[in-house]
Parts: sequence; C-alpha cells; structure tokens
Amino acid sequence: MATPYRFLLRPRWIALHVVAIGLVIGMVNLGLWQLRRLDEKRQLNHLLDERAAAAPALLSELLANPQGPTVSDEVAEAQYRTVQVQGSFRPADEVLI
Repeated sequence: MATPYRFLLRPRWIALHVVAIGLVIGMVNLGLWQLRRLDEKRQLNHLLDERAAAAPALLSELLANPQGPTVSDEVAEAQYRTVQVQGSFRPADEVLI
C-alpha cells in the first residue's frame, strides 16, 4: 500500500527541502547580524553623544605626542571630542596641493 506522501522522497523534492532549509538558516543569520549591527550603532551613538556633551579641551592636553607615528590610547580617547587648538600661522611653511 503506497502512502500519499511518497512523492516527497523524490530527488527533486529532497533538493527543494535542502534549499529551503538553507534559506531559513541564511535568513536567521542575517537577522542576527542586523541585531549585532544595531548594537554596534547604538554604542557608537552613545559614544558620540557622550563626547559631544564633554567640554572642549586643548588638543595638546589630549595628545601628549600628537606627532607620534602610532595610534595610541590617547588618540582613541581624543576621537570625536571637541577640541581647541592654539598656534600661530606660518606663511613660509605653506604647501599648495
């Protein structure tokens, strides 16, 4: 006696099920990726709001060695901060690009 669902065991139907399961797994992973990205954006927005609310600081105080060749923790702390810069204009050192 044949069952009415025997056609589901044909290769075409098995391939269709495998593709459907793969799509479900892919869509779930994409949804989780979107949630992780949302968390990253929220953290960045919180950091931007926090740094924008801080009082302006002198750049020389934020960066101990602004001419340093490597990115340090000081540079990361100075990112997105409002700073004040003091100096003098030196027309002899101008470069036209």
